[in-house]
Amino acid sequence: MSTKDDASLGHPSNGQSLVVHQGAPLGTKDMDWGPVSAYTQGHGTSTTDPSAYFHAIRRHWLAGGLLGIILAAAVSVSVWFALPKHYTAISQIQVSMREPTLLNPNIQYNAQQEYNVFKATQAQLLTSPMVLTAALRKPEIVSLSIYKREEEDPIAWLRDKLHVVFPADAEIMQISLTDREQKEVGKVVNAVIDAYMSEIVESDRNQKARELANLEEVLAGKEREIRQKRTTVKQLADELGTTDKQALQMQLQFATQQLSGYRQELARIQMELRIQSADLEVSNMALKRLDNAPASTLELEQLKLQDPVCRDLEQKRSELQVVIKQAAGKARPGKSDPLTEQLTEQLNGVQAELNARLAYLSDIMTEATRNDLKEKIDDLNVKVSLLRTEEANLKKDVDVQREEFNKLGQSSVDLEMMQTDLDNLQMVVNGVATRKQNLEVETKSPSRILLRQKAEIPPTYDNFQLNASLSVLAGLIGLAFPLTAFVWLDVRKCRINSSEDVVKGLGLPVMGSVPLIPGRAIKQLHAPGKANQHWNLRLAESIDGIAARLLRNAAIDHHRVVLITSAVSGEGKTTLATQIAMSLARAGKHTVLVDFDLRRPAIDKAFQLPLHPGVSEALCGECPVADLPQATGLADLDVVTAGRCDRHALQSLAKGGDKLLFDELREKYEFVIVDGSPILPVADSRYVSQHVDSVVLSVFRDYSRAPKVTAACEILESFGVTDIEAVVTSSASEDGYGIIDTVTPKAAASA
Repeated sequence: MSTKDDASLGHPSNGQSLVVHQGAPLGTKDMDWGPVSAYTQGHGTSTTDPSAYFHAIRRHWLAGGLLGIILAAAVSVSVWFALPKHYTAISQIQVSMREPTLLNPNIQYNAQQEYNVFKATQAQLLTSPMVLTAALRKPEIVSLSIYKREEEDPIAWLRDKLHVVFPADAEIMQISLTDREQKEVGKVVNAVIDAYMSEIVESDRNQKARELANLEEVLAGKEREIRQKRTTVKQLADELGTTDKQALQMQLQFATQQLSGYRQELARIQMELRIQSADLEVSNMALKRLDNAPASTLELEQLKLQDPVCRDLEQKRSELQVVIKQAAGKARPGKSDPLTEQLTEQLNGVQAELNARLAYLSDIMTEATRNDLKEKIDDLNVKVSLLRTEEANLKKDVDVQREEFNKLGQSSVDLEMMQTDLDNLQMVVNGVATRKQNLEVETKSPSRILLRQKAEIPPTYDNFQLNASLSVLAGLIGLAFPLTAFVWLDVRKCRINSSEDVVKGLGLPVMGSVPLIPGRAIKQLHAPGKANQHWNLRLAESIDGIAARLLRNAAIDHHRVVLITSAVSGEGKTTLATQIAMSLARAGKHTVLVDFDLRRPAIDKAFQLPLHPGVSEALCGECPVADLPQATGLADLDVVTAGRCDRHALQSLAKGGDKLLFDELREKYEFVIVDGSPILPVADSRYVSQHVDSVVLSVFRDYSRAPKVTAACEILESFGVTDIEAVVTSSASEDGYGIIDTVTPKAAASA
């Protein structure tokens, strides 16, 4: 059934071969065109379909499982050894609720809130920078590996790691430190406790001793101060002649009244002086402005109204204006009137007299105003001089009276303040003496804070169970991660998992299915053996079933020119076209196989035929169509190769130059099978699809992507293609014998 059983096309990029014989595998992929940059994912089969995840697991379970086992073991061991072992050292200090005292041991306390504040204060003091610094300065701590490890900021590290609590709200303060150094955590805790006892607790007791000494010193000083103040009080009393507060108050009241009278009179004189000075300054400014400012329009109008001469001139001017207006109305246009000219001269003379009169009146008014201002300024100068003399005399009287008042008042106030100070000092001395006596007793009382337990080396570490759990969890994550990643990446690609995905997911009729032949069986299909015969039979039955469907379409719809293409490269379109053409030829149909994959032709090498002349030469008009078909050695099967593609051939294809080629082939052959280029990467097959009867899309299970197939169908529909069917390359077990009856979306939905 084949002419060249071993003819093959070596693929330069992936090393795969197109084998042309009866059982040639459809599973061989075409050349890889790379990703389609113009395509946007989001159409086709939904990635949320559970079956998509099942098929993704089916494709990657072995690699994901093996990689997961290796990763899980590595991660578990790494986490187990990487996780640190934590040891906790604990020390306990008793913080009594009551302050031990010898003065009144039976005293009752009701200060829970106060005690809570005291406990919180002690916890803060224990972790204060002063205590931590004192602990870390100890030589035995500086040499520890913990200190060296945190040498950059050991105080901050210790403050964060040191845990201070009062379990069950008891009087026991528990101090703990957790670290991976088993033998050193206890030493650090004990160093902190020792520093706390010496810097805080013992410091408090020493503070009481220092306070007692200070009280003794203060008491002696206050007693000396009392003696000095008593001597001063006696001297002041002698100067004032009395120590009676009422007599001193009467003297002070009389002096106050006299001083107040002088001040009021001084204030009145000063106010009058300010008023007269301001009036004088205003008059001087008005006199200066009078020389520079002319009379205003309003003032001139008032002068005109008041002066009889101005009124007569104003009346005369008005009468002349009326007469001139009447004479102008009687005069002939364009000719001068002597009467009008004479009246106009009289009007100008009256206006000049009026202006001269107004200037004269303005000068008289300005001179009168100047004289008035000068008289007013002279009067104001005299008043201001008298007021200033009176002000100076009153100031002297006020100063003398103030000095007497201050002397009397200061003496009486000093006397009263000293007596008050004596009373206050005596009260302070009494209080200091009482506090001194109590403190002498308290220094002999027991401490409120006692060390109950020092930290020891912890026998075991704390986080064994946590480390084990984390290691197991890390192992489970490592086990699941590779397969999860593979599945997630695979599902995002929306691959075709079965023929059902094409029918239900894409709404594309499936006309047949071809088994995916394992790579090891491709080159042994004609070798003897049961397995090879099985693969050969399955492939032949699948292709013959598809050919039968094409024969039926030709008989019913006269579809004899069929384009075999795919969404992208690598989906078996060339192999499918070759096998369908051979099957139709075996069925006795005069068939021609046309290689319209002009950019990457393959059929010429598969059949070992010359590349040119071919389709490209026909598109360019360099060769008649009748000279293109080449015999293959198989009855009823000819091949038209792609020819040498160039820019002119592609331009002719875009302009519809392939129509004549198909018309002549349609007349000569019963079937024209066209191996086109992929739809998405290039536009060649889109132009070809306008001149064929139907299009068959090659869909490769586990390789083809639903959104890209959908995009290819939409492009074909936009070019007017109405008959699109698919052939699915699937697994050896999906479709039984390998032949599928034609399935439509409507039939699938009803099923």
